[in-house]
Amino acid sequence: MKNQNIYKVDAHTLRVFLKVCELQSVSRAAEHFNLNQSTVSNILDRLRQALGYKLLEKVGRNIVPTENAKALIPRASEIVSAIEGLPDTGTYDPMEDDRPVTIAGNLNSILESLVLIRNAIWEACPGRHVRFMEMGSRDQMEDILSTGKADFLIAVRTVKYPPSFLSHLLFRDTSIAYYDPSCRDAPDTYEKYFASRHGVLDFGGYVRSTIDTEVKRLEGHRDIVCSASNVSVLAEMMRGTDLVVSMPSRLRHDVLKDFAWCTLPYLSEARLSFDLLWHKRTSDSSRQKWLLDIIQSLDLDTSLAVNVSNSTSQGGSGTKP
Repeated sequence: MKNQNIYKVDAHTLRVFLKVCELQSVSRAAEHFNLNQSTVSNILDRLRQALGYKLLEKVGRNIVPTENAKALIPRASEIVSAIEGLPDTGTYDPMEDDRPVTIAGNLNSILESLVLIRNAIWEACPGRHVRFMEMGSRDQMEDILSTGKADFLIAVRTVKYPPSFLSHLLFRDTSIAYYDPSCRDAPDTYEKYFASRHGVLDFGGYVRSTIDTEVKRLEGHRDIVCSASNVSVLAEMMRGTDLVVSMPSRLRHDVLKDFAWCTLPYLSEARLSFDLLWHKRTSDSSRQKWLLDIIQSLDLDTSLAVNVSNSTSQGGSGTKP
């Protein structure tokens, strides 16, 4: 028979449990919620009694979840996210909300846009905690939004999003080919490009990148000999080699500014659309509407173009896309 105490578990209890697991500390979680440690300990003890198993154990100086608690974390996250996303008609006061605004994505590729979004949130609510997290592979997108790990995702548009997603176009860009001019010439023909050795950004998973999809459509093949999950690391791997890396053009003014570049010789339209994504469940939340109003009011296409035109690249060269 199910323990009847389970029906007394509320969203606040789960939020406290999740925060302790995240911070690996009762004292830091207590500070986050402006509670004393004994109150947090009592909340955790009530949850333990309701569930009937141990939740946390001490490892060194940290508090870590047990195996049973690890299995509970995604379910608790989804429950809390669902409750927070319930429709509300009250007035949202961002100054009274202690939850960080969390945005996930492949951060190196979208740094300029993240800075502009952060600044806009700070202008509307000074000092608001804005948190950025790596998305990893595109396979993680649905899990990140459905469990409430992030408020929003920023990702390159795919043919089809999960039906639970809503989206808004943030900005556009173009893919170009980067290379070290001290080690090779430009891969500016179909033959040179596909005869080259390639480096790629790889987060694991099974969803094809935009470049991979186009290469497959052309029945081409890239000889991929190096990959990394971070653009900065990939740039260092390319330095002093004959590698070719196909990435968004805005990176030529930032992390890839030391390299030469050329347009992709095989694409008739090498356009990339970067979308802001969120879960339908949160669309009626006053908090989410407040954030969306701020982000959607930004003209990132224009703002990023101005930033690019004002940047001073040292060592970049090639034909403009």
